[in-house]
Amino acid sequence: MLVVDRNSKWSAFFEPRYVLALARLLDNAGRRDEAKAEYLRFLRYWEDADPGQPELVEAITRTR
Repeated sequence: MLVVDRNSKWSAFFEPRYVLALARLLDNAGRRDEAKAEYLRFLRYWEDADPGQPELVEAITRTR
């Protein structure tokens, strides 16, 4: 049973940081194409984020 705590930073499967964590896991597993797709999805979610955010910089770097 999945219990969702609204105070948890992982409260939604489509929360941008969840998508970033998934991309990292796929990348570490050697599934580069799938990881890149998740990094791009993260970037779509964070398209209006302030430039220079560490998560944003990481995702941009990983998609090159």
